[in-house]
Parts: sequence; C-alpha cells; structure tokens
Amino acid sequence: ADVFVQNLAPGAAARLGVGAEAMTAEHPRLIYVSISGYGESGPYRDQKAYDMLIQGESGLLAVNGTPEGSARVGISVCDIAAGETAFSAVLQALIGRHASGRGRTIEVSLFHTIADWMNVPYLQSRYGGAAPKRVGLRHPSIAPYGAFTCADGRQVLLSVQNDREWATLCDKILADPSLARDPRFATNVDRVANVKEVETLIAAVLSQLDRETAVERLNAAGIACGRLSSI
Repeated sequence: ADVFVQNLAPGAAARLGVGAEAMTAEHPRLIYVSISGYGESGPYRDQKAYDMLIQGESGLLAVNGTPEGSARVGISVCDIAAGETAFSAVLQALIGRHASGRGRTIEVSLFHTIADWMNVPYLQSRYGGAAPKRVGLRHPSIAPYGAFTCADGRQVLLSVQNDREWATLCDKILADPSLARDPRFATNVDRVANVKEVETLIAAVLSQLDRETAVERLNAAGIACGRLSSI
C-alpha cells in the first residue's frame, strides 16, 4: 500500500499496533493519514466529533442561518472538507516521496480544517470590530446579494459584486440609470447601508417577470445571477 488511512479515536490505532510510529518504522515509504475530530493532542482530543458539533464549535453556525437563529449547513461540510484536505495532503506526500524516497505522517482534524475555512468571518471579527451577523441569503458586506421572488413564485439569486455591474443593473434591468448615481446607492458601502431600499427597487421589477424571463434578461445584461433550485 502507498497510503494508510485511519480515523479511529485518538490513540486507538496505536493500541492495535497500527499507529503511525509503528507503521512508518516498518514501512518508511508509507504515507500514514490520521483523521480525527479535534486532533491527536490538545484539550478536545477525546471529545466526540460529529459534523454538526464541529459546525457549532468552529463558529460556522454563528454565521450560518438567519437573524432568527442558526441553521446547520445542509450537507456534512466538515466531514467533506476534512476528507478533501487529507486527499490534498496525500497528493503532496506522493510528490514529496518521489523526491525523497520516504513517506510521511499526515494529521487532519475536522475542527482545524473548518476553522481554516472560517478565515473570512475571523478577519471580519478581528479587524472589522464586530462578528458578522447571520443574514440568510444576503451577504454581510455586498449588496445587492440574495434571492428575489419572481411572478411565478420561483426565486432568482443576484450577486452584484461591483459598482460597474450595479450601474448596468440600474440601466438594463431597473430602467433607471440615475439610481447608479444616487448617493444612497452609488457605492457598495452605500448599498449595504441601504440594503432594504435596494432590494425593494429590484423586487418591484423582478416580481413582474417569470423566473426564466428574469434570468434571460439578467444574463443578457451581464448581471451575475442564478436560480434557487430544488433538488
């Protein structure tokens, strides 16, 4: 085998005689991967780790959901992220072994992986003076950004990332180019501060169109959009 992967409780593999130290001593070219909840050491080492628990401990649930409450991410994102991180590390180890002739030991934890994914909320909290709030399908620092209901009851997603695209939206979709110069909406900072007014303007137009017509017009104008699709 090139790679040995285990995700037993910390210390269990060593007790069975297949821990990293024993395995790599006998097989120097082996790439040994341990996946755990909180790492092989530290105060949370023996704490049970299921996906939702990691979502909570890492702060992910603090930023996911609506103002009324947190919501679990609907897929096992921590499990998947840890698996993908381990896979990436294995590929690096295989390349490294080609050069050195030796394998390596890789430790991946669900908590450390998703904590790394939380870097943007962390930076917003650390340098922005306040933790980002739960805003549902909105974005804490971009507007307009979110879902709008069309005439047929289906929803279209908008993600206007810059002032140029906002000006195009005002001209091509809202049919009022002057809104791009309105001091309430001229910059993204202004639009975030007046997000309800921005959304009211857009909703008034999109609510008159069925979703496919809305998507067709938005795409023709070069506005970033998508469908809020069912499974």
